[in-house]
Amino acid sequence: MKGIEGERKNLNFLVLVIAGICSIIVATQAGILIFSSPETQNLVESTSVPYDQKKAVIYSEAMQEDNPAVREYAYLRTTVTDPDGEALLYVCNLWDDLNRNWKIVSDPMGPEYISPSSETIKADLRGDCDDYSVLLAGLSGVVGAEMRIVNIAGTNGNSGHAYPECYLGDTESVVIGQCRYISARYDCDKVYYSFNGESGRTVYWLNLDWAAGRYPDAEYYIYGDSGNYHDLVHPGQSYAGVGRNAVFYYPDGSYSADTPGHGYYERDTFGKEVLNVIQV
Repeated sequence: MKGIEGERKNLNFLVLVIAGICSIIVATQAGILIFSSPETQNLVESTSVPYDQKKAVIYSEAMQEDNPAVREYAYLRTTVTDPDGEALLYVCNLWDDLNRNWKIVSDPMGPEYISPSSETIKADLRGDCDDYSVLLAGLSGVVGAEMRIVNIAGTNGNSGHAYPECYLGDTESVVIGQCRYISARYDCDKVYYSFNGESGRTVYWLNLDWAAGRYPDAEYYIYGDSGNYHDLVHPGQSYAGVGRNAVFYYPDGSYSADTPGHGYYERDTFGKEVLNVIQV
């Protein structure tokens, strides 16, 4: 009897495990659609709509710039002393907050899941690179920044990557001024950006990729020999995927593909501020 009872317990355990796995898969399959409108659900299920178009709409809806919880989170992390209109300052505050507190959690096996911003906040800032990108883009949009999410495909068996970017401007003088602020705030020598052509002009975007797990305590900047760390951990850190094709997703649900150029701001040996193009 004991042997039969033990086998029954093992069988019950196996059933529970299988049921749990099935639940995860079902939740993952539904997750992309569950926070979307019926129109988006029909689009996602369509076999005639390109994958990038589906993802553009999902990203757009997931940012939730008008959601009360998302707006409250953004406002509570941008101080009242911030001057009006300084969107980059606000974005840096939000970047600091997310990278100080983010917990990396990968999606389970199965279809891709993209968490809406309000759900990521409820989950205490847990998620993968898609979730991080969506939340930072949504929060930054609340405070007036122009954002996009970049996807680069994986190579040599490695998975792809998503990261957000913030619009810097379309003239070198404006870009230098924006990068100067980053350099001074984070005490970093170089500030990296991407650039590509849009509507007959060159536009520049600041890299806001995550530094989760590498973000130092505040005391490190005060007491540590942190020069190298400053060059690694800040908005505008060096890029992954330089020279590779990318897909850009915008908050309005549009998207485009291109191989962007990359460069960095620094002061040369004579103290002159320059923008250097990275040659691939």
